[in-house]
Order: sequence, then structure tokens, then C-alpha cells
Amino acid sequence: MASQMGIAASEFGMDTADAHMFILTNAMYNNGAAVIAYPGFLEEMAERLKDNLIIIPSSIHEVIVLRESEINDDVPIGEHIRDVNKSCMEQSEILSDHAYRYDAALKKLEALES
Repeated sequence: MASQMGIAASEFGMDTADAHMFILTNAMYNNGAAVIAYPGFLEEMAERLKDNLIIIPSSIHEVIVLRESEINDDVPIGEHIRDVNKSCMEQSEILSDHAYRYDAALKKLEALES
């Protein structure tokens, strides 16, 4: 699947079983956050990682993906995202002010409350 999009799985750490964070973008590093909308992409990533996914919108150019099992519920992810967006990002580069969860069983992407 990743190779069909011009992305080698090893380029974003999919072959690394002990990786904790994945930074996803496209080959041009431009508007790369759209990779999460590629057909089957989140499904295959969740399958390879054997977990639901937490997606943090770093910018319109990339997203950060974590295994849900590695998230500490006490850490206010949404608050951190809003702080970074407010203090470090150009308005035109902001993708979202909250994280998302991909449920592998339901094949559903939803915004996380924060």
C-alpha cells in the first residue's frame, strides 16, 4: 500500500517494531498531512502497529502518529496542540487544534475530546 503511494514503509518507520512515534508526510513534504486520507493508509498502519492510532496534526505538511497503548491519559494532548499552534505556527500552516483517534476495529477516525 505505502509503495503504491511512492512511500517506502521503512521511510516512516513502519519496519521498526520498537518505534514510538511516526512522522508522516508525502514525498514532497508539502501538504503531507493528507496522507491520512489515502485509501487504506490508516487501516494498514494500525494493522502493522497492532494498535489503534493517535494522530497529532503537526501542521498541514505532516502528522505525528502514536500507538494508542502508549498514550498517557493524564497528558492533555489537545492542550499541547493548541499551545504549539498558538505560539509556534503560522495560521496558514495549522491543520487542527485537537488530536484524532483511529479505531482499527471500526475503521473509524474521530476527534479526541480534550
